[in-house]
Amino acid sequence: MRVSKSNRMGQVLKNARKRLGMTLDDLVAETQCGKGNLSDLESGKSKNPTLSTLHALSKALGITVSEIIGDE
Repeated sequence: MRVSKSNRMGQVLKNARKRLGMTLDDLVAETQCGKGNLSDLESGKSKNPTLSTLHALSKALGITVSEIIGDE
């Protein structure tokens, strides 16, 4: 079974956050992104984050934007 790109992105974000021991609230505080928006990204409900959101997530989680979007 193939995982959709949005679900893959959500899994990458959630795994990176948990690896760092961060809660969703911690990530909200670090990125200044809305909790609902981040939750939707992690669950795969949101599929098109803005570049500024991707950059903030990349910086907060210590991973590249390419890793987040799966652009290998």
